[in-house]
Amino acid sequence: MASNISFNGSSPKGIDFGKKVNILHISVQDSPIGISLDNGQNYMTLPVGKHTLYIGIISKALINGSGTWQVIGSTDI
Repeated sequence: MASNISFNGSSPKGIDFGKKVNILHISVQDSPIGISLDNGQNYMTLPVGKHTLYIGIISKALINGSGTWQVIGSTDI
Protein backbone atom coordinates (compact mmCIF):
# COMPACT_ATOMS: atom_id res chain seq x y z
CA MET A 1 0.00 0.00 0.00
CA ALA A 2 1.31 3.47 -0.89
CA SER A 3 1.35 6.67 1.14
CA ASN A 4 0.17 9.54 -1.08
CA ILE A 5 1.03 13.10 -0.07
CA SER A 6 0.20 16.24 -2.10
CA PHE A 7 1.39 19.70 -1.15
CA ASN A 8 1.93 23.20 -2.45
CA GLY A 9 5.18 24.86 -1.34
CA SER A 10 7.68 23.79 1.30
CA SER A 11 7.34 21.25 4.10
CA PRO A 12 9.70 22.68 6.76
CA LYS A 13 8.48 20.22 9.43
CA GLY A 14 8.76 17.34 6.98
CA ILE A 15 6.30 14.95 5.47
CA ASP A 16 5.62 11.75 7.35
CA PHE A 17 4.70 8.72 5.24
CA GLY A 18 3.19 6.94 8.23
CA LYS A 19 5.24 3.85 7.47
CA LYS A 20 8.67 2.88 6.22
CA VAL A 21 9.14 3.34 2.47
CA ASN A 22 12.02 2.73 0.07
CA ILE A 23 10.59 4.01 -3.23
CA LEU A 24 9.43 7.58 -3.89
CA HIS A 25 7.36 8.52 -6.92
CA ILE A 26 7.50 12.30 -7.19
CA SER A 27 5.60 14.59 -9.56
CA VAL A 28 6.82 18.21 -9.70
CA GLN A 29 4.37 20.46 -11.56
CA ASP A 30 5.41 24.14 -11.39
CA SER A 31 9.00 24.77 -10.35
CA PRO A 32 11.95 22.68 -9.11
CA ILE A 33 11.96 21.39 -5.54
CA GLY A 34 14.70 20.32 -3.16
CA ILE A 35 14.21 17.08 -1.25
CA SER A 36 16.14 15.89 1.80
CA LEU A 37 16.05 12.31 3.02
CA ASP A 38 18.44 12.93 5.93
CA ASN A 39 16.67 15.55 8.09
CA GLY A 40 17.94 18.55 6.13
CA GLN A 41 21.63 17.68 6.04
CA ASN A 42 21.67 17.44 2.22
CA TYR A 43 19.17 18.40 -0.47
CA MET A 44 18.78 17.04 -4.00
CA THR A 45 17.15 19.30 -6.61
CA LEU A 46 14.42 17.75 -8.76
CA PRO A 47 13.27 19.60 -11.89
CA VAL A 48 9.70 19.77 -13.17
CA GLY A 49 8.59 16.30 -14.27
CA LYS A 50 8.01 12.81 -12.91
CA HIS A 51 10.73 11.07 -10.91
CA THR A 52 11.16 7.68 -9.24
CA LEU A 53 13.79 7.35 -6.52
CA TYR A 54 14.90 3.99 -5.14
CA ILE A 55 16.26 4.85 -1.69
CA GLY A 56 17.19 3.39 1.66
CA ILE A 57 14.34 2.86 4.10
CA ILE A 58 12.88 6.15 5.42
CA SER A 59 9.60 7.29 6.94
CA LYS A 60 10.02 11.07 6.63
CA ALA A 61 11.35 13.60 4.07
CA LEU A 62 11.82 17.37 3.93
CA ILE A 63 10.92 19.32 0.79
CA ASN A 64 11.82 22.93 -0.10
CA GLY A 65 10.02 24.57 -2.99
CA SER A 66 7.33 27.00 -3.98
CA GLY A 67 5.41 25.03 -6.57
CA THR A 68 2.95 22.17 -6.60
CA TRP A 69 4.19 18.63 -6.08
CA GLN A 70 3.01 15.17 -5.13
CA VAL A 71 4.94 12.37 -3.43
CA ILE A 72 3.88 8.74 -3.30
CA GLY A 73 5.97 6.60 -0.96
CA SER A 74 5.86 2.84 -1.43
CA THR A 75 7.89 -0.22 -0.57
CA ASP A 76 9.07 -3.38 -2.25
CA ILE A 77 10.31 -5.00 0.97
